[in-house]
Amino acid sequence: MKENIVIRDGLHFNLRVNDTWHKHQTWDDARWIFIRANLDPYEMFASAITEPEPFEIEYRPKGRHRWWFNEHPVPVKCIKYMLSESGCSKEVVDAIIHAHKLAYEVEQKCRQM
Repeated sequence: MKENIVIRDGLHFNLRVNDTWHKHQTWDDARWIFIRANLDPYEMFASAITEPEPFEIEYRPKGRHRWWFNEHPVPVKCIKYMLSESGCSKEVVDAIIHAHKLAYEVEQKCRQM
């Protein structure tokens, strides 16, 4: 049997209780699922994992600021830090940075055609 998991997604919860997933549950519904499974609901809520807030990265190589995070100019170190904090490995972070640069180049080439 896999470990029971509680993931908080905004106002709702995604639960894995006794190898069964219960998606998009309210707090009260989740509490009753725990009670029916003979689990302490308050202990389960205390161990909840919070999903990170989504963020937007953009590469704009013109001007002084090349990288933008949620419409704010930031150094590339900040982008790498935020991606690594969200669980990406160094290789994945480097691939994402490279992909953004390539996407920008392709977009510019398409505009020139």
